[in-house]
Amino acid sequence: MTATVISHIYNEEYILPWWLEHHKKIFDHGIIIDYASTDRSLEIIKEICPTWEVVQSKNAEFNAMAVDVEVLEYERKIEGWRICLNVTEFLVGDYSKFLVDSIRSTQHLIPTITFWDWNPDGELDRTKLLWEQKKQGIHYKTDFMARRARSLHNVKTMTYDVGRHFPSLNNEEMMIFHYANCIASKGMLDRRLQIQTKVPEHDRVRGWGSHHYHGPNGVMTAETLKELWSKDLPKVTDCSEDIIRYTKEPDETYALDLGCGEYPKNPFKAKHLYGIDVRDDTKNKITKADLVIEPIPFIDNFFDYVTAHDFIEHIPRLMYSPNRRYPFVELMSEIWRVLKVGGKFYSKTPAFPHAAAFWDPTHVNIITEQTFPFYFDNERMWAKEVYGFKGQFKIESQTWDGPHLLSTLVKC
Repeated sequence: MTATVISHIYNEEYILPWWLEHHKKIFDHGIIIDYASTDRSLEIIKEICPTWEVVQSKNAEFNAMAVDVEVLEYERKIEGWRICLNVTEFLVGDYSKFLVDSIRSTQHLIPTITFWDWNPDGELDRTKLLWEQKKQGIHYKTDFMARRARSLHNVKTMTYDVGRHFPSLNNEEMMIFHYANCIASKGMLDRRLQIQTKVPEHDRVRGWGSHHYHGPNGVMTAETLKELWSKDLPKVTDCSEDIIRYTKEPDETYALDLGCGEYPKNPFKAKHLYGIDVRDDTKNKITKADLVIEPIPFIDNFFDYVTAHDFIEHIPRLMYSPNRRYPFVELMSEIWRVLKVGGKFYSKTPAFPHAAAFWDPTHVNIITEQTFPFYFDNERMWAKEVYGFKGQFKIESQTWDGPHLLSTLVKC
């Protein structure tokens, strides 16, 4: 099934090269609705995407409702998958498995990370991707309304609210990286300020698109833009892990070794290796965390592998302070959370009936051959009903290496 991206532009020569180079690798076709650009935008489109369609808008201004109506007119003329993105929005993630034939009408509502910067005297490197240069942003889990979801769909009868955003999401395997608030150069500042000239009075009296003309007498300047921008600054966080997750190449794999000591172990030979221990070591990508009382400090669905060598036997099964809780079960839920679907958890631990399971006085979690199959495997999962386990694993294998039980679980 074909896939088409639609956008509407006015004098976007600064950011268009990044946007076109990225999306021409994803979509079979593009439709660019031009609002009488006077810069090199049209030339750039011809240079980078010569087969894409450029059409002149029937609208002289960015009337929000009229823009959406025109987008829908083009959407209904084409077959297959389609999405409308502003040129500050980049589709990333595991999109390839969704852009396939579908016999049903399907809509993927994709959330957004909106990147945040204020450095109008700075420069952006044309030879590097935007997310390789700017990593601070507002995550949709922190503030979904900072930038609501976009729709990737094959639905012919689609309708939009004003602005073509959606108030919920249903697909976190893809992401929209949004850069309109990433004022990291004079070019980014200029493109942001010029948009207000295309906002009609019709929209202004309704308060639509007010983020484009915030200021005295409805005129936005660099100073009033910064004022508006700074109000959301407390929500900005480092989004580096999300960038890695959504932009990594298929052959790039990530592993996390729990209780790693000085050097994380890498039995699956992952390309990128991280560790967790009771101390930090940035050189070896080791993060400090006490997993008896703290969650794993990484985002959801990130790792291909999580490993634990001589570690889980040190995690208590039961604690009463400050309240009754089950740290080992909680850790298994955390391992499930940070693994991507199909990712593997590998445990090597001294186990019953061998004496090595008992002789260390810090061994407080005695593992047996039945622990994982009975309590965490998707066929029984007793830990879910009894102790609140939040995940679902399939046991791939269990073998013995002397007194050590070697277990591999796959995230379902």
